[in-house]
Amino acid sequence: MQCFVCGFNASASRSPIGIVSYTFTAGDGSAATTQASPLRSYTFAKMGTYPVTLVVTDKTGNKSTVTASATLTAPPPTADLTASCVGLICTLDASRSQAPAGMQAYTFVTGDGTMAKTQTGATHAVTYRRAGTYSLMLVVKDVLGRTATATATLVVK
Repeated sequence: MQCFVCGFNASASRSPIGIVSYTFTAGDGSAATTQASPLRSYTFAKMGTYPVTLVVTDKTGNKSTVTASATLTAPPPTADLTASCVGLICTLDASRSQAPAGMQAYTFVTGDGTMAKTQTGATHAVTYRRAGTYSLMLVVKDVLGRTATATATLVVK
């Protein structure tokens, strides 16, 4: 499960008679949290926009409320490509690539003049016709349509 951690800071809140509590509501259906500290860390379970509410209470019970939107998005994907060979048979490995929003596809360019291969699996096997040096490329695409690219040079013996 991907989690999104947000920090909330209400330390700019002021009351001439003193603040006794801060109540944070994340806006995702979870219960409100009342505490003495103006700092709060909260982990959301999924991406989205949430109405985050803060209620500040002073020593006489007076309350002040403010609501703001917290928009959570996943970081973009990263591409990582390695390759290993036994003779002319090679395995291209993208398993260390990451897509926090979820991986949709891997596209492998093998550098041997054949068409790029797009697939959902993170490894791709290729048999080269001859020994040589090949320029590899990997393009990963996450479920949000964002891409990342990695390149490598492969020496096939």
